[in-house]
Amino acid sequence: LSSIVPQAPAPKPDLIPADDTVGVTVVLLQCHYKDKEFVRVGYYVNNDYTEEALRENPPPKPEFDKLLRSILADKPRVTRFMIPWD
Repeated sequence: LSSIVPQAPAPKPDLIPADDTVGVTVVLLQCHYKDKEFVRVGYYVNNDYTEEALRENPPPKPEFDKLLRSILADKPRVTRFMIPWD
C-alpha cells in the first residue's frame, strides 16, 4: 500500500475573483503514472463568512480573514482508471 502527502502553496487572495470567494468549490487531486491518470480524488469545499451579517450582505471586497473553509474530507469522490503498469 502506498501513500502520498500532497502539499501546495496557499492561493494568492488578490488573484481570486471576488465572485469566487464564497460558495462551493472543489479540491481535485489527480495521480499519474507514466503520463497516465490512474486515480482522481475530489473533495467538495464550502467557503463562507463566519459572521451572519457578512453572510447576508457580503462586502464588495472579500474579507479573507473572516472566511471559513469547510472541506467534506470524509466524503471524497474517487474515480479510478485502468492503465498499463508496465
